[in-house]
Amino acid sequence: MRKSKVLKALLVFGMSVATATSVVGMTACNPEEEHAHTYKSGWSTSAEKHWHDADCGHDVKSDEGVHTAPNADGKCDTCGYQLQEVNKHTHNYSETWEKDANSHWHECTSTTGACLAPVKDLSSHVDENKDNICDECEYKDTAELPAKYTELKNSENNILAETFFVSKEKLDDFAGWGTRGIYSEFNGKGDGTAETNYVKVENGIAEMVDTSSGGTSLVVDYGSVLGVVEGYIEVTLISSGNSWTFLQFNGYSAGKQNAEVFGLRTDSGKIKYRLDGGSVIAGTTTPDMADTTYKIYYKFDLLSGKVTLTINGEDIVSDLQTSISGLTGLKVVSSDSGSKTAKVDNVAVVNTPPSVDEYKTTVTAKVDSLVTLLPSEVDVTEKTTAVKAEINAATTIEGCDTAYKNYELSICEDYKSYIMQYMNVTNYPESNYTKPENSEVFAQAKAAGETAVNGATSVAALKKAFTAWENSVKDIKTDSYYNKADVTITVSDGTNTKTLTVKEGDTVTKEQLDELIKDIIPTANRIEGYYTDAACTTAATLPLTASAAQTIYVKFETFSSELLSADTAEAFAFEGTLIKTELNGISPTVVERPATVDGDASNTFSKAFLPGGGTATNAKSYKITAKDSITLKVYYSVGDSGFTSTDVKTKSGNLKWEINGGAAQESTNTASKANNIAYVEEITLNKDDVLLLYVSANRLCIFAIEAIV
Repeated sequence: MRKSKVLKALLVFGMSVATATSVVGMTACNPEEEHAHTYKSGWSTSAEKHWHDADCGHDVKSDEGVHTAPNADGKCDTCGYQLQEVNKHTHNYSETWEKDANSHWHECTSTTGACLAPVKDLSSHVDENKDNICDECEYKDTAELPAKYTELKNSENNILAETFFVSKEKLDDFAGWGTRGIYSEFNGKGDGTAETNYVKVENGIAEMVDTSSGGTSLVVDYGSVLGVVEGYIEVTLISSGNSWTFLQFNGYSAGKQNAEVFGLRTDSGKIKYRLDGGSVIAGTTTPDMADTTYKIYYKFDLLSGKVTLTINGEDIVSDLQTSISGLTGLKVVSSDSGSKTAKVDNVAVVNTPPSVDEYKTTVTAKVDSLVTLLPSEVDVTEKTTAVKAEINAATTIEGCDTAYKNYELSICEDYKSYIMQYMNVTNYPESNYTKPENSEVFAQAKAAGETAVNGATSVAALKKAFTAWENSVKDIKTDSYYNKADVTITVSDGTNTKTLTVKEGDTVTKEQLDELIKDIIPTANRIEGYYTDAACTTAATLPLTASAAQTIYVKFETFSSELLSADTAEAFAFEGTLIKTELNGISPTVVERPATVDGDASNTFSKAFLPGGGTATNAKSYKITAKDSITLKVYYSVGDSGFTSTDVKTKSGNLKWEINGGAAQESTNTASKANNIAYVEEITLNKDDVLLLYVSANRLCIFAIEAIV
């Protein structure tokens, strides 16, 4: 009875609370007041739709929409409503391949339920044997492979074959010649990048994607080839136009090094060829230029330099003699000045290497060819004989190549020396020109020429650089002085010769000849004189006026010398076989001091002494008596009273002297001198001459005295 009363009381209380809540809710939604609906966070659903119900007591909805298509779990992606039974569909993939021009796959054939993965094993075609038939699904291109392509592909010497049967979004980027393959290249022209300008493969053909008005290439890299190179390629021109070298063979010739040596170029509505990037030449036939496909066969005999090339079966050139001796590959390029691009198909390359004996003959001929590029003044007879013997003894192609390459490097250095000397002797001073400004033209040409010559690594490149230098001064070749005859003065000691090239009428001095032959003077010898006869009996008159080529003979004589180094105080009073030195009213000071002679740090003296400052008449000098006819070299400097080895200063004192009480003489080096550098003064003395050395200001530092007979 008590439990019943409690339950009844709770029921009454609950109804009261519910009534109160309802009243409060109705009050909040007074239609006379502005109201913003609120909605439940969870979705309400039907078989077709989903929505959010209001939770404010009003019969309104939000976000109502139709269910989205089911994913793998069979549910609506928005609200999660179960639209279909999961796993109700059972896949049944056909074993037969479905295919198109670019790829193949297996399709699901089951019709129960919705298939969420109707395709599997989707992939590009595979064609390892390059027969235009997919190795997996046997899809075959409808176009028949050209007979010439098939012939070259099946050759035992085939090194590369490609039908572009396998699609590719972008060919690999070209990184430089030497790795066999087919690549995409963008050379930076226009305003694009390698990501927007490239070669793709689609629907069985390679096609250029070029957004920058030229600069995209398909590159066929041969790798390393020797002997005979044969190939086939199909090129389709798009938006063709004149002045377009659409096919370029890269390699080596007398005029080019790793550059275009043969090209097909559009000109005046026709297809012609060119060598080494030069002028276009009409072939045996000149096909019309058009947006069409050109089937191109080529053959380069790298042993003989002969080239054969046909387009659509018609000869452009046949056994054309060229200087082409090497190939690295070919490029099909877009135009540099327009939207001209190309498509490429069916590429095949064959390389038939030579025998060692055949290659020896070829390399020997290349040696002879190099020699013809050299001027007669560059004598490489001994080196040429030696390399031919080395080639003949070689047992491999690599051995022949090594001998040839080393030979070319060696004669390149000889040729460089000749060119540098030639450019120097023809760089005449401004005063020699009718137009003084021509001197500056020569100076600039020389600087540019030296840079080009130093950068050249082959005889052909050197010849090109030399020719460019000569062309750079062609504007002043009308200068009257420039056009005077060159005169060669040869100086001989009976064994060695040196030549000096000047212009007719130039003055040649003893100093010029001394400089010319300084590196052939024997050790402990000096120049005795110059003569007009080989017996050295008739002295040459110097300076001379160059009027015709002539030979002057130089005679050397041995000499002796004495070197007085101021190492100790006692060294100031010295007597040898060539000189006698005396203190003349002064007291020496010996100090440690590093010194360099005329700025040359390789000539150093560790000690110095101070004769004193003053004049020859006040007994503050250093007295030297010549005991033979000598040349006296005085290594000297100036200093302050401290003479510390670290006290580097500049003083204005100048070396002065008098001979046999005659007039005072002074060094021409009158500028202020650093006290840690020894300067050199040469004074000629006859036997028994008495020399007094002194300095006009500051202190005189004599590091050493050398007497030379």
